[in-house]
Amino acid sequence: MIENVDNQSLIENINYKEKILIFFDVLGFRNLVKSKYKTDPEQIYNILNILRSSSEPTYNCDTIVFSDSIIQIYDLNCNIVNSEKEDGFNHYFNNILKSVNRAQVNLFYQFGVLIRGAVVIGEIFYCKEKNMLFGDALIDAYELESKIALYPRVLIDSNIVKKINQIDNGKGFDWLDITLDIDGNYYADPFKWAVQLENEKYLLDELKNKATEGLNESNNIPSVANKYNWVLNKIKERECANLTQVGRKKKYFLDLLKGVVKEDLVKEKQLITLTTYNLKCDKHIDIEFTEENTKLKANLSVRQGNSLIKCHEFTIDFDKGMDWYHDGHELTEETFEYIICNNLE
Repeated sequence: MIENVDNQSLIENINYKEKILIFFDVLGFRNLVKSKYKTDPEQIYNILNILRSSSEPTYNCDTIVFSDSIIQIYDLNCNIVNSEKEDGFNHYFNNILKSVNRAQVNLFYQFGVLIRGAVVIGEIFYCKEKNMLFGDALIDAYELESKIALYPRVLIDSNIVKKINQIDNGKGFDWLDITLDIDGNYYADPFKWAVQLENEKYLLDELKNKATEGLNESNNIPSVANKYNWVLNKIKERECANLTQVGRKKKYFLDLLKGVVKEDLVKEKQLITLTTYNLKCDKHIDIEFTEENTKLKANLSVRQGNSLIKCHEFTIDFDKGMDWYHDGHELTEETFEYIICNNLE
């Protein structure tokens, strides 16, 4: 009788809810179970556990693990710091993506195992007590992963892309952990910021080695080799693009400074990237670029002789965007001129 009451209560509450749903699939799982780790189930457990734990952010979510697949269900909105702002969803969603990317990198770095997946917004019904899950979102995520993703990437559903575009006219893609692939699909990009700074390049070297090992062990089987080739090419592309981008940001900063101080003499020391501008009244400016985590900093020192007059720090946080900032304000030629001239009079 009690069971019937519980069932009746459940039936009365069966409704679809719009959620963010993520579907992961471990590639090559059959080979891991039946061959590579046939006598070592602990390693299979470790792989799935790393995938699960790495992909769970600070937000509450329901996680379902079955065989080589993991499903995560998030609320469409979350009470976060930026939720009152128009781009609150983008910040919330990007934190979820960071967890997705962390899972990809951790699993590949530790085991050389690739994953594929999809992130969608859609209607879903999930009852944890009855272990029951169904709805459009699950079907859409599965089909996006199995029929369209093809490579070891986690695709972003077109509905999410539209939502991001509606919020800030597509500017969010500059700082979100998302990249548009050559086939027109957006994917969660774990390498987008990995080589933005010099001290992070070691990670790319390790991941390239893992991809090369997987390629060598693929025995020229196209379906396997193509996946490792895709990863290897994405790492190389991002490596070149980001290092060039850092160089462009340094040049932009120096060009702004040259425009303000009207000085042609520029001396650069190759290793520490120090640029000195000689000015009137025995004043000069030293610029030193430093790299810290995901930030590129330009430390500007105004000196007269050997005496330090003033220091200013300018920063790009590549987790948040591509612009230089000073004291919380975006750097423009006008603000740069005001800062410099006040210190050189």
